[in-house]
Amino acid sequence: MRTLDIRIHERAKCSIQDLTKDLDINDLKWDGLFKFLNETFEVSYFWGYREWLPEDKIEKTSDGLFDHIEIDEQHKLLGTLKEVVFLFNRRQLSELWECYEYPAVVFLAEIANEQELFDQCRSSHYLSDLVANIPDVVILYRSFELDVLWIETNINLKYIIPHLS
Repeated sequence: MRTLDIRIHERAKCSIQDLTKDLDINDLKWDGLFKFLNETFEVSYFWGYREWLPEDKIEKTSDGLFDHIEIDEQHKLLGTLKEVVFLFNRRQLSELWECYEYPAVVFLAEIANEQELFDQCRSSHYLSDLVANIPDVVILYRSFELDVLWIETNINLKYIIPHLS
């Protein structure tokens, strides 16, 4: 990947800097990663914190992406993504991603851990708490660097990194 700078920070945390432009999760370079995670994990979620746009714009942008959605009093959004999002609606997901200062896509290996995910998201702003408390989770997120995709997980990254297109 000449256009990506991949840096492993820990056994299960890495940053991937797009060397050509700000991060756009709809770019073809992310296809392999999203395909692998979507096929390997049972369920996926969008998590958004600190919206940059008015709530009505976010509602319009998110229309049709979710099977279930929760927005708390602090305007954190957590929604269960429809299975087809990564195949047909990633552009729309990318637009929703841009509505938040701190967006993330969370992949769970087992839907049985969904309630724990929702409980953790209600009680914490920190994605690292999800990794610490929920088994077999992978989180793709953006922090303050607009050209960097972070991956944080509690499984070994060696299973994920090869799937970058």
